[in-house]
Amino acid sequence: MIKIYGIQNCDSCKKTQKWFFNESININFHDYRLDGINKEILMYFNSFCDLVKIINKRSTSWRLLPKNIRDNINATNIIELLIKTPTLIKRPVIIHEKNFFIGFQEEELKKIFTQTNNLEL
Repeated sequence: MIKIYGIQNCDSCKKTQKWFFNESININFHDYRLDGINKEILMYFNSFCDLVKIINKRSTSWRLLPKNIRDNINATNIIELLIKTPTLIKRPVIIHEKNFFIGFQEEELKKIFTQTNNLEL
């Protein structure tokens, strides 16, 4: 099953969902605002990449954080920060088997998912 994490009204999430729909590929969408985010999900993300890499440093949420918090993010406090402010996470996060994508990357999606389209996803 392809799992997409994001926010329903995010343009990149909408494009991603539309792409999968147009390819007739089923997905499971996890909305941070409706479904929340927890330590287990973030640790799962961390198994693919360093959590610092999933922070959207161009976001309004990032700019609104106090400078002392932005300057002192580490492995100890990042999970608590992302649970408290999931809008800091780049969107969408797409996970399928060993494939992990951040953001809408159509060419990468084509490479992986048009080849596996015949699988039960």
